[in-house]
Amino acid sequence: MNTYSLIVSHYDDAMDTFLYDQYLQLIKKHAIPKRFLEIGAGTAKISLALHDFFQHIDAFDVNKAMVKNASKNNPYKHVNIFTHDMRQPLLQTYDCIAAPIDVFNHLSDFTVFKTTLSMWLDHLNPNGIFLFDVLKCDYLTSLEGYQETLPTIDHQTFQWRVEKTDTPCQVQYVLEQDSIIAKHYERSYPIEDIEDCLSAYRMIERIELEERIIYMIKK
Repeated sequence: MNTYSLIVSHYDDAMDTFLYDQYLQLIKKHAIPKRFLEIGAGTAKISLALHDFFQHIDAFDVNKAMVKNASKNNPYKHVNIFTHDMRQPLLQTYDCIAAPIDVFNHLSDFTVFKTTLSMWLDHLNPNGIFLFDVLKCDYLTSLEGYQETLPTIDHQTFQWRVEKTDTPCQVQYVLEQDSIIAKHYERSYPIEDIEDCLSAYRMIERIELEERIIYMIKK
């Protein structure tokens, strides 16, 4: 089982509200308020918060349980939430695309990382902007061996641990609740290699935090 299927009802409680706020502020500051796409939307918290800013919003996630939960909380006709794999293109183009909070760290091969990044940049309209972030390699490897018991709002707990893998700069997250075990992987890449992929585009914002870098680039 994927960890996100296990924690779908508690997902937003575990996420960093500071990062959500960073994305919302950047989008409202720079984006043309027309067509917006959120990649790896999870519960679509960012998209739903932007319902009164954009004319049309598409948001997708590969996890069906996440999409079901997000759709249940979506009262807006111009916000479309659906299941999709980020490695596959869409037919539409957008004025703003965001892949927030570790989305690109789920790509376990750098060739796929570059291809996927380039593909979504091609989905931008003229003067469109693209936002995403990547966890730093040093931060990911520093997590190896970390474990924690996480409470939820309904007084349940999860056992969360981080394990080393044989792949450079990759970790495995293991989540346990009662007898259920769920896993997923995250991987990062050298910052210079990532930024080389962005060199043909105009860098609007580059925000370096302790654990990650947030990029905003313009077509």
